[in-house]
Amino acid sequence: MSQKDIFCTFFCRKKAYVKRTSDVIHFLVDEIMRRKTYDIDMQKALDIIKAAPMHDLGKISIDNAILCKPGKLTDEEFAIMKTHASKSGEIVRFILEGVEQQHFADVYDALVSKRCYKEAMSFEQAFAIMNDCMGSQFDPAMRPVFIACKSKLEKYYTEANCK
Repeated sequence: MSQKDIFCTFFCRKKAYVKRTSDVIHFLVDEIMRRKTYDIDMQKALDIIKAAPMHDLGKISIDNAILCKPGKLTDEEFAIMKTHASKSGEIVRFILEGVEQQHFADVYDALVSKRCYKEAMSFEQAFAIMNDCMGSQFDPAMRPVFIACKSKLEKYYTEANCK
């Protein structure tokens, strides 16, 4: 299988999920720009939005037995799965610095969306987890951005019928 075939297969399989994550990144970047949370210019903001679909490229390095497992992952499997964000960063580092930050939207999508291995969480549960992870898993400067986008995210996921 060629590299092009691998990428096409990956993105065709993940199209709806990638679109949702990209949309969430767009909401967050808009709010970051509005609040001036980070010192980024409009071009950098647009680059981040364009790079959002690449945030999961590292999953191509994860064994399909783990990636597509229908049940709960073991601690070891979960540790392997968590490496995909840094692997994505390695793959696209030459394109855009900071692609690993896309993981913020990926985590939210994973929490509020039904997956083959779990049911969707309520918005309240997901919000509590994301909020608790500010400062450890996520940059604490993202807290006010996330809070400001909360209703927009809930509306988006409700309308997209992703739950």
